[in-house]
Amino acid sequence: MSAGSNIKAGRAFVEVTADSSKLRKSLGEAQAQLRSFSKSCAAVGREMLALGGAMSLPFALAERSFAGFDDRMRLVQAVTGSTGEAFESLTKTAQRLGRETSFTAQQVADAMVALGRMGFDRSEIEASISSVLNLSRATGTDLAESADIAANSMRIFGLEASKMTQVSDVLTATANGSAQTLTDLFEGLKMAGPQAAAAGESLDELCAALGVMANMGVKGSLAGTALRKAYVQFADVKVQKTLREVGVEATDANGNLRRMADVMRDIAVATKELPTAERLAFMKDVFDVRGMMSGMSLTKDVKELDDFLAKLKDVSGQADATAKAMDAGVGGSFRLFQSAVEGAMNATGEALNSTIKPMVERITAVINSFTKWIEANRGLVTSIAVTAGSIAALGAALLAVGTVSRVLSTGIGALSGVFSAFAGVQAALAGKGIVVQGVFSLMASAFTAYRDAAIPAMVGTGRLLAALNLPIDNRAKQIAAGLVLMGNAEAAAAAKAAIASRFAAAAASAFPISTSPAAICFARLSIGRFRAARRRDVPTIAGIAAFL
Repeated sequence: MSAGSNIKAGRAFVEVTADSSKLRKSLGEAQAQLRSFSKSCAAVGREMLALGGAMSLPFALAERSFAGFDDRMRLVQAVTGSTGEAFESLTKTAQRLGRETSFTAQQVADAMVALGRMGFDRSEIEASISSVLNLSRATGTDLAESADIAANSMRIFGLEASKMTQVSDVLTATANGSAQTLTDLFEGLKMAGPQAAAAGESLDELCAALGVMANMGVKGSLAGTALRKAYVQFADVKVQKTLREVGVEATDANGNLRRMADVMRDIAVATKELPTAERLAFMKDVFDVRGMMSGMSLTKDVKELDDFLAKLKDVSGQADATAKAMDAGVGGSFRLFQSAVEGAMNATGEALNSTIKPMVERITAVINSFTKWIEANRGLVTSIAVTAGSIAALGAALLAVGTVSRVLSTGIGALSGVFSAFAGVQAALAGKGIVVQGVFSLMASAFTAYRDAAIPAMVGTGRLLAALNLPIDNRAKQIAAGLVLMGNAEAAAAAKAAIASRFAAAAASAFPISTSPAAICFARLSIGRFRAARRRDVPTIAGIAAFL
């Protein structure tokens, strides 16, 4: 029964063991399936993440573009003081012009800021902004700078915002029709404009005078300063008296200054027949030194001034026509495309604004809370930082120890190989009947004998050089030492014979089987090494003697 029980127990054990194997196999298969599933999920997740990132990128760019535009419009609001519907109207105007023109909405907003800083309100900005865009494109000037120039020109002559189109046309025709840029033209306008406006001149009359002077090489603030001086001089009573002497009147019957062009025309006729010296003196008396450039330039060719004035009388729509011509090429097409893209991005960003803004505000609040926690727990933060630094330093130290250990293990392995090789050589020589144990002591004895023979020669050479007491350099002393050693050839030969006899006796006692080929080879090798060592020591001995 005991045996039967054992058999049953054995059967039971075998059955349990078999069932366990199936279980492990099933578990392994389940684990493999889970791993495969996890890899598939990870791959799908990566693809979805990439797809989501690619889909989110346009929205992120749109929100960024709208944020820039919104910042510009906030500045417009701050400068103009517009709120509510007025600000909303300016925003819609900027967006519309950004989509329909070759300027972006952000650039239009910058122009609105420039106009607002000149005191333009919402209605004036909306009435003049399109003309400013045409002026900028037609003259190739920065939009914000063009807005500043146009607004200043209007303010100088007291013009209303409704005249912005006319102002843009006059400025465009003058800048493009003379040897100057819009910036040069405004430099002259801001210098002579106040005096011209006070004298009753119009913007186009002053622009005509500046255009003629620019064609003669006088432009910018230099031309404006000269014209300003001319207006001031014409108002001077003494100058008026001087002009009357030649038949020129600077004022009309009411005491108002006549037009600059009319006065210059009369001066040109009156001084046409004067000798050059007298004419120059007359110009100096009338215009002063600083104003002579304007008088000389404008009276030189009065017809050109008349023609320029006539041209500026018929410039309606020139800024718009020129701007359209500038945008008619491929460059204009790209600019219009860029404006359209930015318009679409701003519209998308504005639509997302109500969703993105609260989310960003919540994230900002979390970051601010974390910052406050850091400020309240400076000690803990410092401890964490120190701990992290210590762990990093320990890791670096362990890495260095590992590297050194690998180097030492490599060196020990190489040294072990050397000793193993030497042991093999020693065993091979022993098999041939050669005893190697006393080789190192034999060599030491041989070199000791050589040293005992060489030192007296060195000392004697040093004493000889000291007795000579000659101011010679080290090289000469070395040569002298060599000559002395060569002169003591007999002593050197005796020392050599004594060393050789000692070495032979020691070798005879160390190598019993001296007649074997291996022994003879080893002896020759030792003697060769001894001779090489002696040759190496000769320069050293000479150097020591030279030092002594």
